[in-house]
Amino acid sequence: MLLILIMVAALVLAAAVLAVLVVVVAGIHGDERRKSLSAAPCTRTGAVARRVLGVHAASHHAVHRARADARR
Repeated sequence: MLLILIMVAALVLAAAVLAVLVVVVAGIHGDERRKSLSAAPCTRTGAVARRVLGVHAASHHAVHRARADARR
């Protein structure tokens, strides 16, 4: 009985990891198709993919504000 419970837990975990991977790949594919990696993502999957991979683009206004704050 314990072995079956462990196998079910492993399958659920594998399905969750696969779902996250599918979302990341879909986000990468969508952003790559638009060639818009320098802008903010247009979709939630793109935003999730960038968050998971650590790739993001700050807006020009946010960068300028951060530099101005750093000078103070």
